[in-house]
Amino acid sequence: MRGSGLRRWASALIVSFALHAAPVRADSAAADVLIQQGLNLRREGKPEQALDKFRQAHDMAPSARTYGQMGLVEATLKRWTDSETHLSVALSNPDDAWVRKNRAFLDQALAVCRQHVGELVVTGPPGVEVSVGGTPAGTLPAVPALRVAEGDVEVTASAPGYEPFAQNVSIRAKGRATLDITMTRAPVAAATESEPKSPNIDVPPPPPAAPPQAEEESHWRGWTALGLGIVGAGALAAGITWFVVDGGCHTEQQQSNLTFKCSDYYNTKTLGYIGTAVGAAALIAGGIVLFSGPSKGGASVALVASPTSLGLVGRF
Repeated sequence: MRGSGLRRWASALIVSFALHAAPVRADSAAADVLIQQGLNLRREGKPEQALDKFRQAHDMAPSARTYGQMGLVEATLKRWTDSETHLSVALSNPDDAWVRKNRAFLDQALAVCRQHVGELVVTGPPGVEVSVGGTPAGTLPAVPALRVAEGDVEVTASAPGYEPFAQNVSIRAKGRATLDITMTRAPVAAATESEPKSPNIDVPPPPPAAPPQAEEESHWRGWTALGLGIVGAGALAAGITWFVVDGGCHTEQQQSNLTFKCSDYYNTKTLGYIGTAVGAAALIAGGIVLFSGPSKGGASVALVASPTSLGLVGRF
């Protein structure tokens, strides 16, 4: 009984291993078919289609052979960094039968790749996200030295609160380039509060500002009013003077004796009326000219009289 039980347990274990190994063997067989299709496409001069077949085989059953096949066709396409990575992984398995068989060819292809690849070292503030050639490279300071194909490559960086960084770096084959990233703080936008406006209410535009009064017009009115004021004051003073002297006489001394006689009388009342009327009219006209239009600076006119004089004072 005991021997029979051991035999049944061993049989179950063998069947279990067979069931688990069956999918692996099936995947390997399907991967072999894809690899063969890829080799045929390479012979036909279709490296892009061949690479797609090798990638499908690698996703199905990764191995040193799939790494090596991808690296070889990538070298043909001059994708130097991808080829260098995949060939290096394949050659890191020296005990693999396919690698041993194709070792010389793989070494030669890897040497060609390294003739077109340089190294890039990126430094900068901690926490900065770095991308090289559009591919994320990591977060500083945990960005290792990067293998980059020769030529110009764009390095970009970003961090919260900082302006985006971008700079082209020239990579030399078998050389070493360094880039120290300097980030600039982003300007803080000022917070503005705006009151919501109803879209159904039409707000009329503000009235247009009144055009400024021309300087020439202001000067013309001021000088005209001043001239009329002066003329009016002079005529008014003359008229008053004629009123004062009206009825007086011109005295003459007699030659024969020391007596005086009044030889002529003054009749200047009419002239007084005329002078007074002309003066008043001129003053009124000056006032009309001055105050009928807009003034600048508060123009004003004042009539100043004294026992011996009459004057017009104006400010413009």
